Amino acid sequence: MSKTAEVKFEDLPAETRAAMEPVLKAIETFKSDHTEALKTKANANDVVTKEKHDKMVADIDGLKTALNEAVAKMNRAGGNGEDEQKTLKTKAAKLSDADKRAFEAYIRAPNNAVADRLINQHFVDLAHGDEWKGLADAWGIEQKDLSTVVAAEGGYMVLPEYEAEMEEILLETSPVRQLADVREIGTSELKLPINRKGTAVAWINEKGTRNETATPTISQESFYAQELYAYPEVTLVMLEDALFDVESWLADEVTEAFAIEEATQFVSGDGNGKPLGFLHSSIGKVAASGYDANTNWGSWAYIATGTSGAFAPSYPGEAVGPTAATQGADALIDVVYDLKARYRANADWAMSRRTLGAVRKLKDGQGNYVIRDAITADGMVPMLLGYPTWEFEDMPEIGADSYSIAFGDFRKAYQIVDRIGMQVRRDEITKPGFVKFHFRKRTGGGPKHYDALKLLKFGTS
Repeated sequence: MSKTAEVKFEDLPAETRAAMEPVLKAIETFKSDHTEALKTKANANDVVTKEKHDKMVADIDGLKTALNEAVAKMNRAGGNGEDEQKTLKTKAAKLSDADKRAFEAYIRAPNNAVADRLINQHFVDLAHGDEWKGLADAWGIEQKDLSTVVAAEGGYMVLPEYEAEMEEILLETSPVRQLADVREIGTSELKLPINRKGTAVAWINEKGTRNETATPTISQESFYAQELYAYPEVTLVMLEDALFDVESWLADEVTEAFAIEEATQFVSGDGNGKPLGFLHSSIGKVAASGYDANTNWGSWAYIATGTSGAFAPSYPGEAVGPTAATQGADALIDVVYDLKARYRANADWAMSRRTLGAVRKLKDGQGNYVIRDAITADGMVPMLLGYPTWEFEDMPEIGADSYSIAFGDFRKAYQIVDRIGMQVRRDEITKPGFVKFHFRKRTGGGPKHYDALKLLKFGTS
């Protein structure tokens, strides 16, 4: 008889006995009460009734025995019984030599690279892991503690938990599309005629000679739809086995990358196979004092702060600044009123977040900040001199002679054209085992009305 079968209830630990005693007592009480009830009945000697009673008692006794054995097995010290050792040795004999080498490698050299490889190959099945301790006894091998901390000491047996939602690094872009004029076109180019006005009139008396007067100047601006694309590839296995929808994730990533790239080009693009940005160096900038919409068409007018790379002091009590008339926040006021009233009605400020931080520090003569936040249809928006302020992360930071702040009606000043929205084609043929995704979009943009936007230059003139 095995050691397991000889375990008695009284041999169990005190805590186990205390937990099991109420159950066993209830069984004994049931047997006793039921036996007494049968004795008092007239049919106590009935053969059928007696057989039922005997079977019930036998079942209960069997349950008690099984319960004792289960508890004993739960509390035995490591399974060193004679029969169990024979069983383990039988299992050990059935395992392959490679399995045994893997196990011995783990036991004797758990940090060995060869051991790690063998364990990966032969102990992937979790059922093996349950037998490790017993197999060590069967083979007579010195044991080492199992742990989930070290991969080769049992960590392989514990599956990691992966978060289904990927954390992302947030990228910044500029809200150019939100403010500019966006138009869908059916061809590769949009041509817009621009009337610069300038019609001349004259007074004449009754008998005077009527001379020819100047006619308005008409210009034509062209906007081309350029192509933006991405061509990533993903292994077919990853698409099949990844924990998340790789294809949808990739489409979202490309969509965001497209938005960031086009926003950058709308600000600083050179127009060579891409949009022409409203701040590109090829676009002229003329001081507001000498600017004329007709003669300087193709250029933006600007106001200077009076200090290179900074705002000038704006009110008495600050450090003495240059003698230029535009001092500190005064330069911002000059920018506002250099813009014609018809454009001011829908005007917005545009600057980078660091420039906005510098502007927020400006105060008036009473020490009040010049920026006040206001609740609008777009949420909480900083209002500078009564006009909304937007963060254009692609605009230059404040520096010597930098054009770091723009103000105007962007819907009039800048045109965006969309020919084709984002398309994607899936290619599983050209490179076996890989899936290529061809994303493309056709869009373009450029300045439209040079009288509708003004710039602030951080320079002396």
